[in-house]
Amino acid sequence: MTTTGEFLPSTHGLHFSNSWPIGTPDYTVNVPIVGDVTIGDASNGLCGGMVFTVADLYNALLQPPPDSVAPASGSPLFNYVAARLIDSFNLPDGVLTYYYWANTPDHDTGLWPIIRSGLARMTIQDQVPQIIASIDRNRPAAIGLVTIASFNPGDLGQCHQVLAYGYQWAGNELTLRVYDPNRANRDDVTISLDISDPGHTTAIRSTVGITRSIRGFFYTDYGVVDPSSVSGPPQGTVSRDAVFVSQTLPAAVVAGQTYPVAVTMRNVGIQAWAPQKGYRLGSQHPPNNQTWGRNRVELPGVVAPAQEVTFSFDVTAPQRLPAHIQWRMLEENVEWFGEPTPNRVPAAPGTPVRYGTTLMLRHTATNCSLHSHPLTYGHPGSSGQQQVTCFSGADDNDLWRIKGPHGQPEESRAGEPVQNGEVVRLEHVSTSKNLHSHVGIPSPVTGQQEITCYERAAVGDYNDNWRVEVDDSGQWAAGKQVRLIHASTHVALHSHAGFTHPEWTTGQQEVTGFAGRDGNDLWYASDFRSLDARFVSQAVQADMVMGDSQAVTVTMRNVGTELWTPGSYRLGSQRPENNQLWGLNRVDLTGAVAPGAETRFSFQITAPAAPGLTDFQWRMLQEGGDWFGQQTDHKYIRIVGRPGSAIVPNVVGMANRMARTTMRASDLVPTFVGAQGVDTEVVKQTPAAGATIPRGSGVTLQMKKLI
Repeated sequence: MTTTGEFLPSTHGLHFSNSWPIGTPDYTVNVPIVGDVTIGDASNGLCGGMVFTVADLYNALLQPPPDSVAPASGSPLFNYVAARLIDSFNLPDGVLTYYYWANTPDHDTGLWPIIRSGLARMTIQDQVPQIIASIDRNRPAAIGLVTIASFNPGDLGQCHQVLAYGYQWAGNELTLRVYDPNRANRDDVTISLDISDPGHTTAIRSTVGITRSIRGFFYTDYGVVDPSSVSGPPQGTVSRDAVFVSQTLPAAVVAGQTYPVAVTMRNVGIQAWAPQKGYRLGSQHPPNNQTWGRNRVELPGVVAPAQEVTFSFDVTAPQRLPAHIQWRMLEENVEWFGEPTPNRVPAAPGTPVRYGTTLMLRHTATNCSLHSHPLTYGHPGSSGQQQVTCFSGADDNDLWRIKGPHGQPEESRAGEPVQNGEVVRLEHVSTSKNLHSHVGIPSPVTGQQEITCYERAAVGDYNDNWRVEVDDSGQWAAGKQVRLIHASTHVALHSHAGFTHPEWTTGQQEVTGFAGRDGNDLWYASDFRSLDARFVSQAVQADMVMGDSQAVTVTMRNVGTELWTPGSYRLGSQRPENNQLWGLNRVDLTGAVAPGAETRFSFQITAPAAPGLTDFQWRMLQEGGDWFGQQTDHKYIRIVGRPGSAIVPNVVGMANRMARTTMRASDLVPTFVGAQGVDTEVVKQTPAAGATIPRGSGVTLQMKKLI
């Protein structure tokens, strides 16, 4: 989950709900002769005012007032919220936006080339990138929720506003965490949608406290106002706070040698950092480690709030490489605080880039990482495919897997070093799409050639191919700069500092295809997965008799940078981890396995004593460490009784379909009585579980409706 700082509705939201007595005016204005004139009715809700008030308080590092009951009409807090309500409408444009959205279909309409975008496309392609970019900049995003389809302007009051402070991806599923004025002190309010098909009506699910469904939502223009007149005390949780700005690390390191490092941090708390008060930069992963020869870096001077400081220091590469390097601010004997630097793993020079290797690609000129995420382009002339950017941080969206060119088998040349001039594909690990480009499509900022991630029919096409040009020829390895040339259009993979867009690069650095050649085309391989494995093959029979044994083989390839040694590295059982379903949960190596090499595990399994379908799957692990790499293909092995007889499995409590599958896997014929349909479950079976009966016999299953 990516969140805005430490924002939580229960801590930083207003502690009262958006509920006001009928007849409570938004404003009372005294008109000479006429007297007091009331404007608006707060019983219709002040959600936009509450959202803007919470954003004001959080951005000013102030706590909300302690009030747990909505303030009375005319009180300072009520007047502040009411004024911010008017601001949230962004008159007249904001109201016109609600009205336009309320009168737009849920899906695209018309025929090419005249197509009107529906609310799904407007939400997914236009607004979601702005919301995510705001959260990534540590600013909660005010968003308007459109819940009506109406030409009546009076219905606009049924729409709603919330404040988004976090997001999470699960494939194409986006979940936003929001502060909802209708649900005070709730940290579990979410809005979710699938972004994969913006041209069609897209269901938006939420736990927001409204009765109408959300048709679409948009990012609301917001400007900071000083809330100190209505705030609580300063936010103690952010008295010390820091954000990472940039760092400079070596491209590759040799054990025992010393290298210069520079780390820049920004003070975003309300206290100054002073050397004499014990403020320092400290090592992480784990905290206080001496892996790189030191665990503290002194401040060069006092750093006031909103100022930046650069720590320039030397590190000594450890004897065991690769190794993690990461830093974070602390006040000695008080606390660690703020954002850590990205966790990086410099490799030893000469470590080869192999087919099958998972790594990060770092841009030489700016030290950012090649990055992608499940958001699409939507700028004029774009392909609408997945964005590719350069990211100053580090996360799993920076990971790429090196594969052979389009048209070759997935495991083609796996384990072999990549040589100068060879053509490869780069698979984005978290979305399984290939780095891609295509002639005639402009990039979003500079108008150079667009770079995307793309996959067609699960295999991609020839526009996924990139030729590797190693700086000094030879083998591609850590410490060597490369150009990646798009094989079909001959542009170079390129990035450049200072070119970003809040929507189409989510505020990150643009990546393009450049027809010329310059220093912005140079990249280097970094952060190799030291422990990584690829499944090659397995041989196992699909049917077994209870209690019988069979010999199986599983072949795995070492595509990491670390040697696998017997006693430390093993094959382990999965579904669930460490299960003893087959009589064992570990298989030992017979010898050391070098990076790039394959190993075959040959072992005996014993069928369990229960009939039915049983999971069979394995994965590599380092004992005392982590599971790593790709799992073997998941198989179901059918377990049956001795010829001529079968053991009745226990299916009580199973749903209709699962009970049917389990009985048939045991060579028995289920007969369902009682409640009918797929939404039923077994409450009784005859014969009972464990009985031995002839194969092909019937078993009667008494069903009831699921509640």
